[in-house]
Amino acid sequence: MTTAAGVRRAGRIGAKTLSWLLLIACLACLAGAIWWVREGRTQDGADILGYRPYLVATGSMAPGYEVHSFVLTHDRDFADVREGDVVAFRAAGLGGAPALHRVIDITRDQAGEPVSFTVKGDNNPHPDGTPVTRADYLGTAVLHTNASAFVWDQAHGPHGMLRMVVLPVALVVLVWIAAHYLLAGRRSLLGRGLVVVSIAFCLLASATASYALYLDKKQDYISTTLGSYATTFERQTPERTMTVEGTSVNGTIDIPRIGVHYPIIEYVAASSLDIAITHFEGPGLNQPGNVVLAGHHAWGNLYFTRIDRLEKGDVIWITDSARRRVRYLVTGHREVTPDDTSVLRQPRDGRRHLTLISCTYDLRNRYVLTAVAAPEPGHVTRSSTAPLVVAEQGIWPEEALPVAVVLGTLGAAGFGVWLVVTTKRRHDERSSS
Repeated sequence: MTTAAGVRRAGRIGAKTLSWLLLIACLACLAGAIWWVREGRTQDGADILGYRPYLVATGSMAPGYEVHSFVLTHDRDFADVREGDVVAFRAAGLGGAPALHRVIDITRDQAGEPVSFTVKGDNNPHPDGTPVTRADYLGTAVLHTNASAFVWDQAHGPHGMLRMVVLPVALVVLVWIAAHYLLAGRRSLLGRGLVVVSIAFCLLASATASYALYLDKKQDYISTTLGSYATTFERQTPERTMTVEGTSVNGTIDIPRIGVHYPIIEYVAASSLDIAITHFEGPGLNQPGNVVLAGHHAWGNLYFTRIDRLEKGDVIWITDSARRRVRYLVTGHREVTPDDTSVLRQPRDGRRHLTLISCTYDLRNRYVLTAVAAPEPGHVTRSSTAPLVVAEQGIWPEEALPVAVVLGTLGAAGFGVWLVVTTKRRHDERSSS
């Protein structure tokens, strides 16, 4: 008896210790996330004993470093950096904001000491125009993962908030309530059934309400905020640049009949589709050839959801980086399978063609709309050539919120485990007494 009692006592002490450790870890994760978001808003990001955590903002280092991937740098000595290292630095092209590129060449003085680095984004065609000096150097990448990019993409995709936030939190609550009501005391089978049904109903209602709020907020952002970005871009001079969520805007699309007016960005990864309309394939905007634009099929009248309602002769306006606004007339549309690449072919007639691609309503195939440029008398031409812009690889120290959400979710899960362990411990204590 003494041995059994000692084992139970040791088990209770272990469970209590584990629950407190989980609670402390939960609070530490939340406090760290809050601190990270706050300190990350500084110019160079949060400095933790020489380590700086960042989230990648654009795709010039893709596919190795995807948009929203996590990078940890360390302020390794400037002289220890070698060719091939990925370094964080203050980019002159971004007004001194942090950037992340790979070192491809090192300039040294007569004594052999490094003076500056030539850096280049893995996905960029040319090296950066400004070398990285010791004063601009922030650190060398020592840890990198694309897992945070996956979490970001999942959270911002269709049903993302429901999958990544609402359901995990609801599951924690359900586990706790179930542990509290189904393990504590004697209850009839009918009573337990009613408890489970009530819990499920409440969780379903909460998830539905939360998702409805998310959809409303997402739709307002896409239709209002992105529309204002497009309008602002069109009113600026060609020398001005604009970014949406850290990605450079290189044009806009305006389809009056279905109320579409969005910025256009370069397609780097699937996550680019969550930001705006993407330039998927072909020459530059409004250049001879087949310009292929891809957009999500979403709820309501967002992105390219309703391009199937356009008819032959309907107008599509494309504004490029030189602020040239060109009118295109719809010539037809069709449905193809995802592996049909014929829509990407380049014609040889010297005309300006336009192809819009989106998913079909059942998400199985691709809906394709074609158009061809039709000169508009008096259309605006502010510049004959588009300015050459080398895209920098931005880092978002101020956008550490997705990682904070991940840490907070882990903390919430730990707190849920603590609640379950505590509830079971109390139940065992009442049973033994």
